[in-house]
Amino acid sequence: LRESLREVCSLEDVKQRMGKYMSTEACEEVLVMMCQICKNIDERRLKMRANCPIVTDLRLKENATRVFLCYNPEWLRIGLHMVLGGDCLLQSGSWKREKEVSFLKLLLEKQLFGQNVAPTTFAHNKVVEGLHRTDYTEALGDIILKRMFLLVAALDRAKMERALPLKFGIDSLDGGSPPLFCHRANIKSSQQIIHQSLAEAMHGEGDLLMHLSTMGYKLNYQQPALSEYDFTIGNLFEDLHDGIILCRVVQLLLSDASIILKVIAPSDTHKKKLHNCTTAIQYIKQAGVPISDADGVTISAEDIANGDKELILSLLWNMFIHMQLPLLVNKTSLARELSRLNASAVVSFLYPEDQI
Repeated sequence: LRESLREVCSLEDVKQRMGKYMSTEACEEVLVMMCQICKNIDERRLKMRANCPIVTDLRLKENATRVFLCYNPEWLRIGLHMVLGGDCLLQSGSWKREKEVSFLKLLLEKQLFGQNVAPTTFAHNKVVEGLHRTDYTEALGDIILKRMFLLVAALDRAKMERALPLKFGIDSLDGGSPPLFCHRANIKSSQQIIHQSLAEAMHGEGDLLMHLSTMGYKLNYQQPALSEYDFTIGNLFEDLHDGIILCRVVQLLLSDASIILKVIAPSDTHKKKLHNCTTAIQYIKQAGVPISDADGVTISAEDIANGDKELILSLLWNMFIHMQLPLLVNKTSLARELSRLNASAVVSFLYPEDQI
């Protein structure tokens, strides 16, 4: 592996940089995957089409750049740092997002997919810059592939280790680490990064991901939809009807993340919304909250999904009284105050003349 990556990066340096963001076991897992990938690339069983289209085909290069920019800039900096080195990549400072994206785009084009990554041994004329032997593009494609596979695998394992398991809450909201992918991006998994950036550029590949899987290169991270959900309230009744915010409220008030495991997101159909509302009602009922309004009308999941204003307000009031208010009141102080008031009442009853 060290020899195969010689023109790509220093194996020792990569291990050291990856060690900052993942465990030794995860680091070894990435290197084992890369060992198989590099072997297949070196033996020409995994290669780009002729003339290294990621570099020579402007459309494919722009597509690959766009795909990699779907990474959260914070994570993309880390990935580029692990593969390319350079501590300056970790110093995001107070850059505006537009400038940061432009910088990362330039870095991808010039360093990750650029022509300057080919070894000097392929120079046709070392005096005249830019002249290379006919096998230059083949070597260039191999180097770019190794860097791409290394970056994606490293970020996949780093995020997997730093993500908050769903049974403990929502990643990036209740802990864990920032989302791996941008909220507005259409890519939400490591597999999509590889497929959409390389599918058209590879030689003789049918199902690229399946082929990679047989080599032991397996990517696992899929960004949870709840990590991107907007929990801010704009319109109370419209925002509650999918049941997700209601489940989130129950989770926070009961300190019970098990409800999150049962939430369906995105809830883009009435059936899914009804499921989430039903789940919330079940937990609320188990917490001892009355599921009815002041007139005794039962509040159902259908009422919430349909946006019934009066019943939703009644449910929220019941939740406040039975779930939130006890959290706001210090029981010890309340008991002490009640004892003091009771004592005063007894004194007033026994010695009414002292109160005149």
